[in-house]
Amino acid sequence: NYWVLHVTDTVDYSTIQVEERPQPQGETVRVYPNPATHQVTVTGTGIQRVELLNTFGQVVMSTDYEPTDRVTLEMPSLKAGVYFARVINADDSPSTFKVIKE
Repeated sequence: NYWVLHVTDTVDYSTIQVEERPQPQGETVRVYPNPATHQVTVTGTGIQRVELLNTFGQVVMSTDYEPTDRVTLEMPSLKAGVYFARVINADDSPSTFKVIKE
């Protein structure tokens, strides 16, 4: 007796994405360097939370801060690829930026 199986991946990865949200008018948030190797710096006004999401929208890193104007995220343990930085300011207005990790 023999069984023959053919297993395929049924997930359509082209439809999985995280939406980039532009900054609210008057806000100046920067995420650099991009592409990054070991760390990324986020500057802006009243940053309270920074989340790093993978392409599936899962939070892989999240940090809360007292309102600040500059944050440095250390990310040497993350694999190379595309991530999204969601930056939340003191007025709860989120902005999302694409970050490439080399």
